[in-house]
Amino acid sequence: MRKMTQIHLLLLGVLLASVVSAERYSVTEDSFGGFSAEPVDEVKLKNEEASISNAILNKETSADKAIPLQSVSKSNPLKTAVEVKSEQKISEANEVVSKGSETQRAEKKPKRKISPFEKAYLESERKAKAEVLKNFSANKQRGESPGTFDATEIDPTQFMDGDELERTGAREEVEKAPYFITVDTDGNPQTTFYDPVLVSDVMDKQRNKKLEYTQTRVYEKFSHNGAGKLDLPEGADPIAVQLLSSGKKEFDLFFEVFSKQCCELLPNIVTPAVEMGRPRAFQLTNEDLYYRFSEGDSRFLLISLPADTDVNYPLRIRSFIRTFKKLSVDHGVFFPQIVTLDADKKPVRIMTGPVLKYEAETWSTHGYLEGLFLIDRSEQKDERFVLINTTRNVLRQSSIIDSDDPIKIDHMPIGSFEITAILEE
Repeated sequence: MRKMTQIHLLLLGVLLASVVSAERYSVTEDSFGGFSAEPVDEVKLKNEEASISNAILNKETSADKAIPLQSVSKSNPLKTAVEVKSEQKISEANEVVSKGSETQRAEKKPKRKISPFEKAYLESERKAKAEVLKNFSANKQRGESPGTFDATEIDPTQFMDGDELERTGAREEVEKAPYFITVDTDGNPQTTFYDPVLVSDVMDKQRNKKLEYTQTRVYEKFSHNGAGKLDLPEGADPIAVQLLSSGKKEFDLFFEVFSKQCCELLPNIVTPAVEMGRPRAFQLTNEDLYYRFSEGDSRFLLISLPADTDVNYPLRIRSFIRTFKKLSVDHGVFFPQIVTLDADKKPVRIMTGPVLKYEAETWSTHGYLEGLFLIDRSEQKDERFVLINTTRNVLRQSSIIDSDDPIKIDHMPIGSFEITAILEE
């Protein structure tokens, strides 16, 4: 009986020992809050613990070569190699997830709109890189060292220093670039170089430009004999004679009515003169007096023409477009009627309703309406003066500039002008 009791106790001890010697597991927590367990290799664990213990006990090992240990405490026991490996896998998985999320955010982020300047810059940069790679590969094929190509090397034939350009005017030293000197408001001289070739080209274009005279309705006194007949050549077309005879009444009537009130009775005012080839500015303001012409009251300009030539020449008249804030007019102009007079200040020709050329405003000058008229210096007409006025009907109208953004120009009783007697070569 006693032996039986010992056998039972022996079996019970074996069972208890088997329970005590159960497998050990390492439990880890991932970044998503999940838990995982892995069996621990007892033999490997004992070897690692033994090596760590030997390293700690080995006093000859320097502190720099000592095995880094996790801080050991009750709350932070020593981590096994399996646990460290598990943590490394978890950190790698976290990095992959974070990179994926960053990629998704980058894909969802809208692309920034590139300006034309940035686009051109990036394109030039891309071409420069392509050129560098091309030269690099060419050197490599020729067996040259990769370091022989210098991407920063500049071809002087393609570029020019700005100071050198200003100093020489883009010409060789031997040519001695021409220059002119100006003085600023502080009295400091400023030297400016220029290219005479370009200046000569511009002057040639202006000199060779074909002049186009302004279309206009011209009233002048018909030349006829004492019998009241027109001086027409023999054998003239009867229909043409009839048309001219009927038109004579209209032209003569308008011309005679205008001549009765102009221009011998004009106020005795100072008559400014224009010189050949030199533009001169004039202005009509509210201080200038009206004169009662046959077509209504109007301010006027009476100008003496050059008398040092007997050759016909073009007269250019520019009427500037201005803003009249007090009258709430954004674009206003004095629309002219041009009357030429002889030496006795009698009308020779009346040019009404000219088809003037429009020039837009620039940074240096106002916009203007321009007309070009031929001055007749023949013995028959001998035009010596020019009168500029406007009419009642013109002041009731306005001009429309037909463009993408049409401009309405109001006709004003005042304005400013530039008059030039053009010298032709």
